[in-house]
Amino acid sequence: IRVARRTPHDEIDPSSLNGASMLIPTMEKCGPDELRAAGSNLKLVYQPAAGHENIDSQACKELGIPFCNCSGKNAVSTAEGTVMLMLAMTRRLTEGIEKVRKEATIGAPTGHTLQGKKVGIIGGGKIGKTFEKMCTAAFGMQTCSTTSKSSR
Repeated sequence: IRVARRTPHDEIDPSSLNGASMLIPTMEKCGPDELRAAGSNLKLVYQPAAGHENIDSQACKELGIPFCNCSGKNAVSTAEGTVMLMLAMTRRLTEGIEKVRKEATIGAPTGHTLQGKKVGIIGGGKIGKTFEKMCTAAFGMQTCSTTSKSSR
């Protein structure tokens, strides 16, 4: 296991990748320079996230190095975060907090309920499906969705 060193300009020092059999770029860019710097021992580039925007897939293909990600592994936390933001918006969270601070009493809830409302979901992957289940099970919401493969 090697941890890439950084230069004084906070960039990855390519020489610290020499001899690596796997690159795990996390939030770093992984392009031709990094792939070549790892050398002939490099067998895989693995992105531990849903996307692989930071991996230069064309360079991997040209150099014959497989790359992969872990699509959908953060589906629950992403869907929960979306529900949290949706509740904060529809219930006017900041307004409610100010009301409690000002009046020092809880009183009537602010905003609107999600119960029975309709939500549009763009993306029918693991995150979209997980979010849809949360909306229907917790709030009795109606859903409609589309995927990137839909005709437009």
